[in-house]
Amino acid sequence: MGRNYKIVEAVKTAVLALLSVSLVLLVIIYIGGTHIYQSMTSEQGNQPFDKLWSVQSDVDTDGIDSSRLIPELVGYKLAGSEPVGCIADGLAAAELYELVSPCLVELFGSGSKCAALDPSEGAMKMSQAAGSSEFVYLRYHEPVMYQMIYSYAAGKLIVADGNTAVMGEGVESVYVSEIIIVPDMEAQGHRFIALANDGAGGYFEFTRGDGVVDSVFFMSKLAAGAGSESSIATIGFGFAEDDQLSPTQPIFGAELETEQITSEPVSLVDSELDTALLRLFDYNPDKLDSYRDDSGVTYVNSRGRLRMSGGELIYQAGDPSTGIRLEGLLGYSVDKALSLYDKLTAVDNIISRLDDISHELIGGEASLCLGEVYTEGGLLVFEYFYTYNNIRIMDAPAIRAVLSQDTLYSFELSAQSYKGSDKYELCPRQSYVLRKLRESGELTDEGSDGRMRLVYRGGAAAWSVFFEGHE
Repeated sequence: MGRNYKIVEAVKTAVLALLSVSLVLLVIIYIGGTHIYQSMTSEQGNQPFDKLWSVQSDVDTDGIDSSRLIPELVGYKLAGSEPVGCIADGLAAAELYELVSPCLVELFGSGSKCAALDPSEGAMKMSQAAGSSEFVYLRYHEPVMYQMIYSYAAGKLIVADGNTAVMGEGVESVYVSEIIIVPDMEAQGHRFIALANDGAGGYFEFTRGDGVVDSVFFMSKLAAGAGSESSIATIGFGFAEDDQLSPTQPIFGAELETEQITSEPVSLVDSELDTALLRLFDYNPDKLDSYRDDSGVTYVNSRGRLRMSGGELIYQAGDPSTGIRLEGLLGYSVDKALSLYDKLTAVDNIISRLDDISHELIGGEASLCLGEVYTEGGLLVFEYFYTYNNIRIMDAPAIRAVLSQDTLYSFELSAQSYKGSDKYELCPRQSYVLRKLRESGELTDEGSDGRMRLVYRGGAAAWSVFFEGHE
């Protein structure tokens, strides 16, 4: 009896030791996986995340979907005329942005340089640019790395250091929220400069190098619609004269007519969609375990889990090493390290496959726009949000994809189907909204940089004022 007890105790000790070793190994793997981007940057000289876009693959690709990065507002002013722009009109904004893109490629591309400006100097220069006789004005839905703006505008997936503007001394990263492009009055030839802010107090100036003389971009192309039979539909606007708002806050002098929209979550459970979704996320519908609760069903396998409910899909790998291989999502092989744009393409391909399964999964009549791109715990995060007619719908992201160096670690989708109602309403003038906010005491944040934008809430478009850190 005593001998058997000793044997049992020995076995228990051995099992516990094995479990302890396994736990340590799992922790090591987890730490190594979640810090994979730190390792990646260390191998390249401790470059910050914002330089990861320069990690190239060796594959020549067709480019990325430019419709994912259309600014919220595209406007311009010609000499002798008032400023006009496209807002709440996705088609017009896309057409006008396409005409501006060659100028962006020049200013953000090779042969140009970027300098950081003192905040007071930057605000002053942007205000001066807004008062110029002619300019191009762009405001993005979210601050965007200028290298990404270049890539989308140029239609290039592979971008190297030599392809983009050189950042000046002390500049580590440049995000663009608003940009004003004006003629370079100090240049001997025909070229432009750009003043930009990042929406968080940072200001930058993009200029062409001394050896670059003539631009291929001409302001006259904007009004002429590049030779089209009819010019692009625009609305007149000006800039706010209010210390509480951004120095380049556009104010439209007319009511905007917007369509009311309806939405409903897409049912993912026990539908014709679930099998296709399981296969998309590398699950075998015939060989898996699952459990149900009141709101949905969760599928599990040895590598992770996939949860589907009414309007929500969440894929989560056990750890970064067990996630879905990105090369399988790309459609092409890569011998070198995957670039930021390879990863962006992998996520775009998932979105395309979701669209192939059902267009309702990714918004129905709404569109997806690229939102924030950042790192979190050593992993790369892409966020997308819904827009209808280029007006943002709510504030929460519609898609959040988390990637390790070579796998999809997690993917969250808000599967909402939006439809137009054919009912239109007039949004109040911005000046009216601002006056009401002042009268109510809401617009009193001294020193805040308020920004006013159009957002769909509850099916109707409304003007909203956002301050840093709160609404």
